[in-house]
Amino acid sequence: AVLQGQLSQLGAMDDMLLHRKEQHAKDRAATAELIRLTQAQEAWTKAQQDEARAAQARLRQQGIRAEVDVLKAVLETLEDIQRKMVETAFNTILAKANRVTSGILKSDLAYRDGEIGRYQAGTWISHRVFSGTEKAIAYAGISAALASTAPIRIVMIDELGRLDPENKESLLTRMGYLIEAGDLDQFVGCDVPGSTYASDVTHIEL
Repeated sequence: AVLQGQLSQLGAMDDMLLHRKEQHAKDRAATAELIRLTQAQEAWTKAQQDEARAAQARLRQQGIRAEVDVLKAVLETLEDIQRKMVETAFNTILAKANRVTSGILKSDLAYRDGEIGRYQAGTWISHRVFSGTEKAIAYAGISAALASTAPIRIVMIDELGRLDPENKESLLTRMGYLIEAGDLDQFVGCDVPGSTYASDVTHIEL
């Protein structure tokens, strides 16, 4: 009876140990599952944070591109306004200058792409390639246009000798007309010795 009792105790201990092993195995499995779930949660959280940061970066980039586009549009608008203002200013000046040069030059002075010139038979001729006579007449016209808004409206040309007699007479006649019309106060020109003038032109020989 004693032996049977001891055997029963040993069997109960074995069952207890087996139960403990099974419990430990379940605990380890639960711990492993908990770790896996925690890692999965952390990975998901990190992925969400990464996606949020990426989305913010995309928004910032889109915002920067939008700002750049706006700045480009503003700059283009300002450049267009500036170009139109310059063209308007030059067209106003050249309209006055052409009162001097019209009929003397072969065509009116014009402004294109940042420079002064004239069109002849549809071809643009820059002032840089004007002949000496053309330059003298064009600059006289521009000087008269600029002088028309000055307190003392005087036009001075020191190269009348570059003009042939016909163009010189036309220029002097036009200057006299502008003085009579009240657009100029005086015209002063320098010529080579021996030049002749109409009786109504005051000249001084030095």
